[in-house]
Amino acid sequence: MKVLPPANDCDILSWLELAVKDIFTYVTGPSASENSRVGISISSRHLLNSSAGLSIRPLKNLLAKDLVDLIMGLAQSNTSFYVDEPFDLIATFIDVPHGYGRKRAPVDINTASKRSIVAINNDDDLCLPRALVVGEVYLKYRSDITSEAQKESGFAREMRVGVCNAN
Repeated sequence: MKVLPPANDCDILSWLELAVKDIFTYVTGPSASENSRVGISISSRHLLNSSAGLSIRPLKNLLAKDLVDLIMGLAQSNTSFYVDEPFDLIATFIDVPHGYGRKRAPVDINTASKRSIVAINNDDDLCLPRALVVGEVYLKYRSDITSEAQKESGFAREMRVGVCNAN
């Protein structure tokens, strides 16, 4: 988008107000979604730091007054920056996707046929202790257990007993 310079007989403040309204309408146009975020930066060879801008914010929080305040602030703080001289206004859009995430897919595992999966139906907050007990019982009563697994199970049991006795 290009904003034409003001006519020689035009009031510069009225022209600036209309130009900012045009820019604001262009930035917040129909192509932007309600979840979009926008950041505005102005660059000019007449600015002391070469650019200035507005931080990224939700598009619904951007007001035309913010653009006017930015331009007027630049004109006041930079003696060589004039609003009727060319400058670049860059609008950066970030379109934030919205939705409710992925739907959970049911897991079709027949736990009765899997010997390594133990189904535990509970409604309390004791998932970890219950899983430890079930795992220990599974290792204790399993007939084809290896000696390494027995050693690890015994070590884990001793550590748990040691922690419980320390408290």
